[in-house]
Amino acid sequence: MQRIAALLGIAVLTGCGPRGSGESKNQKLTPNPESPTRTPSSAAARSLASPLPVDSTPVCILTPQATEGPFYFDTNRIRQNIIEDRVGSPLRMSVRVMRVDDGCTPLKDALVDIWHTDAGGLYSGYPGQPGGQDTSGQTFLRGAQMTDADGVALFDTIYPGWYPGRTVHIHFKVRYKENSYATSQFYFPDDFTDRVYSRKPYSDRPNRSTRNADDSLLRGDPAESNVLASVAEDGDGYFGTITVGVVV
Repeated sequence: MQRIAALLGIAVLTGCGPRGSGESKNQKLTPNPESPTRTPSSAAARSLASPLPVDSTPVCILTPQATEGPFYFDTNRIRQNIIEDRVGSPLRMSVRVMRVDDGCTPLKDALVDIWHTDAGGLYSGYPGQPGGQDTSGQTFLRGAQMTDADGVALFDTIYPGWYPGRTVHIHFKVRYKENSYATSQFYFPDDFTDRVYSRKPYSDRPNRSTRNADDSLLRGDPAESNVLASVAEDGDGYFGTITVGVVV
């Protein structure tokens, strides 16, 4: 897979959105090494509706779109919980969509579609997965949600696994009024992923081969930090936030 180097007139916005005083727009939260696999509490879930405190001076940083990769298909499933039968550390993910062309305001009723690998590095729906496995006809870890008035779509999933040649990532598309406005991927801080992968079932596949600095899409990108999700522990799992944006 190769990076699309130009903005192509339709930009993806990452690290956009209202910032609170003293907070980084891509805040990297350090996990507690004593408990790296806890589930999100109701308090954490509530906080995801507004990932960052609202400020009167939103910051918009544009980055190029990225390829959707070879493993996308439209499951036509509107669902928050996309786990199905997969085993892994719970991850509640907040994807916040903002309009770059309207003062970086939240985009309501956009369809956010995400897909990613399971703990073993497998995508659903395709043959030729790691270890020669065939997941044709399966739909795990795929789904879509509509954004609310704050521009937020929430997903209950698991922390993604790795596969050779790519760092840990989640793919996404943003569609609005039947048009596709963004296709890209977001990533996770390597130090946080190391903590997650120290526990089962991820520890059953040690020595992941590609980290953020070596990823073919992420390597050498000056905007690299803008596509890193903020992740924190809560309960027996994690919650994460990423802000993306479109020109509608």
